[in-house]
Amino acid sequence: MPQHDSIVARAACGSAQLIGALPPSAGETGLCIGYSVLGRPLTVQRYGTPDAPLRVLLMCGQHGDEPAVRQALRHFCRREAERFAAKETRMQFAVLETANPDGFAARTRHNAQGIDLNRDHVWLRAPETRAVHRFIARWRPHFVVDLHNYPSRREHLVRQGLRLPWDLSIDFPTHPAARYAHGHPLLASLAESLERCAQKARFRFGRYGIHGADGSMRHGTPKPGDARNTLALKFDIPVLLIEARNPSRNDSREDRIMVRAAVEASCAAFLQWASRHAEVLTATGRENASSERVPVRYRRAGRQSVELPFVQLQSNEVCWLPCERYRPEVRGRRTRTAPAAYAVPLARRALIGFLEQHGFAYRLARPGERFVTEAAPDQGVPAPVSLPGHAIFPIHQVGGRFLMLLIEPDSRSSIMTCPEFAMPGDGAVVPVRRVLSNSSISNSEVTLND
Repeated sequence: MPQHDSIVARAACGSAQLIGALPPSAGETGLCIGYSVLGRPLTVQRYGTPDAPLRVLLMCGQHGDEPAVRQALRHFCRREAERFAAKETRMQFAVLETANPDGFAARTRHNAQGIDLNRDHVWLRAPETRAVHRFIARWRPHFVVDLHNYPSRREHLVRQGLRLPWDLSIDFPTHPAARYAHGHPLLASLAESLERCAQKARFRFGRYGIHGADGSMRHGTPKPGDARNTLALKFDIPVLLIEARNPSRNDSREDRIMVRAAVEASCAAFLQWASRHAEVLTATGRENASSERVPVRYRRAGRQSVELPFVQLQSNEVCWLPCERYRPEVRGRRTRTAPAAYAVPLARRALIGFLEQHGFAYRLARPGERFVTEAAPDQGVPAPVSLPGHAIFPIHQVGGRFLMLLIEPDSRSSIMTCPEFAMPGDGAVVPVRRVLSNSSISNSEVTLND
């Protein structure tokens, strides 16, 4: 086995030992992918045949105080999953109904450690989040759907006799470095299919947004940390966020049934769309190349004055009100050219351990091997140097853009300023170097393996 492959195998062995060889899925098969803080299992139900080329993951219950969407997904699986598995032979799908079993048992948003799991996808401090990432790295789905409930009755809106209108809303990754960010033609096609589904099923549908007390309106954060952005960046896959309206005490039985039906209809419409696009989704490349420009900082843009829909609480009718501070877009503000690799000093053990936990492959610099590293602007053309005692992390691997966002010091998501990743001992910081090439490869060959 080549050295690089052995490192990848070692990085995956933790998930292989936990998950085991994924068993054939004749109908519904439960698979434990890990355990919560209090020892409750995280169980994935798998549908379809294991040789189906397209793999899709539906994940729910990261927040334990959102039971309605979990119940709707469970109802869909019990009624429709087997039928879809039998009909859509090009696709297999896995369903994680409860990503936060401790929070669900306690009816709390956070897990038993007090961690919001949907803000933990960069740091991976919670065992539940780590289990999800291990499963995705092992099973390699081509698409992930993340389901939530959202509170439509914001306090500042209720004071005005209003609530947000959508029975179900959606969004996609908004970080500009994500290959499949909002606005991508493939995701636009999915949004159109879901909108047609909403029109046919007669539920209120739109793009998920957050209405501020100051009258502003924005969409989900572009910052990595949630599943929507982080999974898209780390695994180079599309991610769909579904936010179903959280039922309130004032909702009628018909309202509650409508929201549940909206979730079920949207899951069905998504699976049908995914099956139709199986060839495109499975042909998608997942590796990054050096020399491409990657946005490392961003800003909200496209400020507009628009009218937005709301529901009047007394009449349950939709009304349209002006919003002067609507920013629907996120644009890259600063880009960096991707290097061939990063050279991380072995003495920075905490940093290497963090990157290992995310599954990034690396190898050790070999004796006598010489690398061209990026020089300071005033140093001219850099000469090749040896890098003994360094781990070489190539960009040409799944999640290479995410690796850049974590390591580049001017990235808005950089971890390099965190004290826990500094050098031990006297505190002197040995820099992480940007490797442009080495003597054994050309600039276009970025795997750094012989």
